[in-house]
Amino acid sequence: MSDESSVQQPPKKFRPRPVKNEAEEVVDLTQEHVGPPAKRLCMAQQDDSMQCSAPPQHVGWDHSYIQLEPITTCIRNNINEYGGGGVCLKEMLANADDARASRFTVVLDKSCYPTDGLLADSMQSMQLAALVVGNDAVFSELDWTGYTKKIGDSSKASDSHTVGKFGKGAMTAYSLSDTIQLLSGDDVMYLDPHAHVLPGQAPSMRGSLVNSMGLMTEAPNQMEPFLSVTSACPALPALTAGGHYPGTLFRLAFRTAEAAQTSKISSEAIDPAHFVSSVLKTFIHAAPDMLLFTRSVKTISVFVKEAADSQAVLLHECTAACEDMPGSVNSGQIHSQLVTVRIQHDTGTAFTQKVWAVTTNTASPGGTDGVAAALYSGPAVAMTEQYTLPGIAGRVHATMPLPFGATALPVHVNGAFWVQSDRRKLWSGEGDRGKVIADPMHAPLHDAQPVCIW
Repeated sequence: MSDESSVQQPPKKFRPRPVKNEAEEVVDLTQEHVGPPAKRLCMAQQDDSMQCSAPPQHVGWDHSYIQLEPITTCIRNNINEYGGGGVCLKEMLANADDARASRFTVVLDKSCYPTDGLLADSMQSMQLAALVVGNDAVFSELDWTGYTKKIGDSSKASDSHTVGKFGKGAMTAYSLSDTIQLLSGDDVMYLDPHAHVLPGQAPSMRGSLVNSMGLMTEAPNQMEPFLSVTSACPALPALTAGGHYPGTLFRLAFRTAEAAQTSKISSEAIDPAHFVSSVLKTFIHAAPDMLLFTRSVKTISVFVKEAADSQAVLLHECTAACEDMPGSVNSGQIHSQLVTVRIQHDTGTAFTQKVWAVTTNTASPGGTDGVAAALYSGPAVAMTEQYTLPGIAGRVHATMPLPFGATALPVHVNGAFWVQSDRRKLWSGEGDRGKVIADPMHAPLHDAQPVCIW
């Protein structure tokens, strides 16, 4: 009698599992994370205990009135609360740092890819010019669940070592696009909250890259945007057909003027040329200082890719290197380092650098409270001379810079501040009854521990 388990099976045909079209009724985005309709969550911000179980039927009572919030309304309100594309990049950088990535890469891909050979003709808009954001960390199953299950229900809420605690930052990606294409490890996912683009009018679908020859046969151009950008950008790991991707890649096809007219998420169309001169320029200017307090990310790169058959060209790259400060005495709680940020503005230009003295109180919540004082800013040279001590406009950080104006301090300050969910204001006081303050200079310090530069 033959052993059936030893018989080699042919590769499985790629069959993404679409979600039932309830995108305008429930917040849950993927079928594998939700139960039957009677057990699904109805509102974006509700606890697990508040589920829509089938109500008992009573004579004379109408049970058809159920509190529902469309997912598109949730996302739109979230974007209005957080802000536009510049905030999106900062939030994605924070998420990459939480995931323990070491590199964060941004590619403005102006390419338009083939619109035939897709899983559905309706997916043609996903082949247009896009912002591609990648890092070298791979999604865990908890990450997949946290990213897609419920808006505002962060899996990192109780982790003092992470930046994202509100579960909303990732949704700022929709400020640029009505759809999200996500590639990580063995899986690829497509998110369409409007349920207009994906096959079967599903709001999302997730498929495996392992043994994915079925996908390449059914839809040979579906993965072309990912294959092209990873082969053209030296800062991104290459993706091979049917293989594992050793990182995470988001592709946000820019919202066109036509799509903006009917979008329930945003009425703002994104022009790639304007995006470079506004959002990317601002992000590039701020990028070197963003590396001062990140725990894992030490390199930020920005590229532009002009066409499908062209290579990505470097616009900016900054890399932070840390070493113990010479002559400093690091106690069990206070740790002082020299952080040298090496900066290249485009391929072929000379490097510049900024040198900082960063002192951290490792006993603080998350081990992040500290200050950064600028020691040098100029050409990249061996630091054998005395530091020039350039003056800076000190800012407030909660790992990422907070959107406040400059403080009156000559240093950057980082801490586990009580930040509102939109990261635009601080809380001062106890619990939900605290006072909201917009000016960090008027924020009282609770349980503050002193740190010194040297």
